[in-house]
Amino acid sequence: MRYALSILLSSVVGGVPQFALASETNNFSVFFRQSSLVYSDSVPLKLVADELKGGEQPENANHALTYNRGEIGFSAYGWELAYGVREDYVLNYSPDTMTLFYLDKNKKRIPDGANYQVYLDVKHVKSDGWRLGYGWQWDETARFKVSLNYLQTDELLHGTLFGDIAVEGGDINGGALQVSYHYHRDYFLKRKNVELAEGKGYSIDVEADIDLGDKWSVQINLFDLLGQIYWERAPYTDLTIAETKTYYDANGYIQRDPVMQGMEGYRNFTQDLSVHYQVSLIRQIAGKLSAMYTREKFDAVDFDRLFLRYEAFENLFVFGGYDFTMEASWFGVETQAFSLQVAMDDWSLVDSKSLVLRLGGRWQF
Repeated sequence: MRYALSILLSSVVGGVPQFALASETNNFSVFFRQSSLVYSDSVPLKLVADELKGGEQPENANHALTYNRGEIGFSAYGWELAYGVREDYVLNYSPDTMTLFYLDKNKKRIPDGANYQVYLDVKHVKSDGWRLGYGWQWDETARFKVSLNYLQTDELLHGTLFGDIAVEGGDINGGALQVSYHYHRDYFLKRKNVELAEGKGYSIDVEADIDLGDKWSVQINLFDLLGQIYWERAPYTDLTIAETKTYYDANGYIQRDPVMQGMEGYRNFTQDLSVHYQVSLIRQIAGKLSAMYTREKFDAVDFDRLFLRYEAFENLFVFGGYDFTMEASWFGVETQAFSLQVAMDDWSLVDSKSLVLRLGGRWQF
């Protein structure tokens, strides 16, 4: 998560609005798209980047995620061919899990007399590959595009941690935790000389822009349908954490050594890509002004947004909106050749829990 966030904060990133399908079918054009979203509902993004060190104790929440995608390509006669890179990182967790990680990172004593319910689901995809797409017009009221994505990668982190623990005298003296995950680096048993696996996979994107009549339209974007990455001889670890010894080191800091039993090895593994779609319902209000409601879902999080869009000049649109899930204000500008969008819940960046940057361009010949 820290790596993905550093990419986002140190780059000029973004993406063509996902509700805009290319209108040309016969012209040759060159394009680029880049889109990034970072969101945490329990701690500010800065604290995530600092690995929970410092700051206030996390709020009771369940998700932290980021997706970062970029591509460059060309189109002609309805066909598109693009080379792209992507990195997705998803953490789904129980509130107790985030609290325990925070206390451990800050060398704080775990409060006694409580049972902690632990759950952590981690999904990481970092890949590059190609996209082949074809778009067409249907009866002047609808446009469609279908794309096939080919992905390749050698970085793997996918698995779960779950169970319950009881704390007494600062020690975990009851309960058990189960860990099962695949990886390119072993974070638990510090396994040496891991043979790295290579993953290859496919997914399908489907996009539609449909005029419903009476000033209504709908735009549908379905990403990574049937998306999977196949790994041969992927490194894995399955283990049980039975208890944890707690002590103070020579510098007076709390240290914890877990007692673990498990097994490690290699096996074939199929990694499912996260669910990702976006649906927008648009209503032309008056003249050059329109309103749009959007629901975007990425993995387990639903983002609900409301926009107003105005054609300030010919083929130049400005829009603003609000994301109710991220509690973020959203601003953007769009022309036939260029688009930019920015969204954030705290524009000072200090306590921001969300950040969206999208940028894109297309040049016709």
